[in-house]
Amino acid sequence: VLAIEHAAKKLPARCRAIFYMSKFHNYSSAEIANHFNISQRTVDNQIRMALKHLRKELGTVLLMAVFCNLV
Repeated sequence: VLAIEHAAKKLPARCRAIFYMSKFHNYSSAEIANHFNISQRTVDNQIRMALKHLRKELGTVLLMAVFCNLV
């Protein structure tokens, strides 16, 4: 988890917030969109961008391992 937090700090603030709300606080895309007053598509794109960044920083295998342990 610390590796994800470290890598996530490099994301833009809103992208990081959307990622945390989605993956760590289990908010739906609709709830996040409503919170930020943006479209669900924007939320999905931000999550996709965050995951792409994290895969690049951490590697796919490490990222999958970390998320499997969180569940």
